[in-house]
Amino acid sequence: MFNFRRSFGWIILASILWAIPAVIFKFVSVEQGFWDTMAYEFLGATVGAFGLLLFPTFRKHFVEEAKTAKNFVWSILVSNEALYLFARLVGFYAIAIAPAVALASALNGFMPFFSLIYGLILSVWFPYIVKEDIRKSTFLLKLSAIALIFVGVWFINA
Repeated sequence: MFNFRRSFGWIILASILWAIPAVIFKFVSVEQGFWDTMAYEFLGATVGAFGLLLFPTFRKHFVEEAKTAKNFVWSILVSNEALYLFARLVGFYAIAIAPAVALASALNGFMPFFSLIYGLILSVWFPYIVKEDIRKSTFLLKLSAIALIFVGVWFINA
């Protein structure tokens, strides 16, 4: 019998939730323009992030972590956030200029390939950061699944 891992449900939920702002962004950007809509997007993200600090548990934990984090950790966090924001900007631009949200979103099907490559590189050269299962059988299984995703993306875009 095939059993899904617990993470599968969370991945599906995340996909559902990521689709909502994509559709809203497309609708609003047609009316308001790309850059105005991006401003709303980032403003909303900022308000949401600061909103978490309203919860005493989150605030206490954040302050404790912020005090103990080393400069190296902060540089990684800032770099990661900059990459994330740039990726969101590029992704929303693709959504804004694409004829359909689903078409632009389907191209996210390439993300697992890049994630696998990054995981492989980190596992080989920096195993203390990420330890991906890179046994041949597991790697081939992941590569096969990614190939199926590519075929699906190709069919959607054909």
